[in-house]
Amino acid sequence: GGLVNLVTSVGTASESTPQHTVVLGATGAGKSVVITKILIETAEDVSFTAIIESGLSQLAFTRALGAEPLIPRPNGVQTINTASTHGRPRCAFFIKTTAAIIARMVGVPT
Repeated sequence: GGLVNLVTSVGTASESTPQHTVVLGATGAGKSVVITKILIETAEDVSFTAIIESGLSQLAFTRALGAEPLIPRPNGVQTINTASTHGRPRCAFFIKTTAAIIARMVGVPT
């Protein structure tokens, strides 16, 4: 019943791409502890990590890197730009996903 292997990227060296990970489990099962351990073990190989969550369960990871979490607030100065491709071309999947995210954020009109 234990975690045996977790693939965090596909490919090798500069050809590798990070993969999304979903962790499911009951309250108190240790999900945050496992994710913190994985993040710390892979931190040297990753140039940027963004964690969007509620409850600050990854506070230990943030502080292990010598940083404090950013907590966005209404009328705050932080911005999350989900539409940036960092100069890469935009594929149909990217455009549809971006539109879906924006639609979810805006909500259904009354």
